[in-house]
Amino acid sequence: MIDMRRDVSIAEIKRYVDGLSVGFLNRWFMLLVFRAMLIKRAYPLAEICRMTAEAGWREPKLEVTPVGFEAWMKK
Repeated sequence: MIDMRRDVSIAEIKRYVDGLSVGFLNRWFMLLVFRAMLIKRAYPLAEICRMTAEAGWREPKLEVTPVGFEAWMKK
């Protein structure tokens, strides 16, 4: 599973978007979408860990990425 995490900082999002080499309008729009919609809908990393444990996943492996996470789990 790959997803965004709610506990990402605005500074990390700015660095991520800056690294995409997009124009001014695209950069502005992306930052707006991250702030106004995506962050609010994401789960914090601690919540993801709790949910994987409650779901009975064995050996969850979580790797934090600049604005999200990657998770590998076994049932």
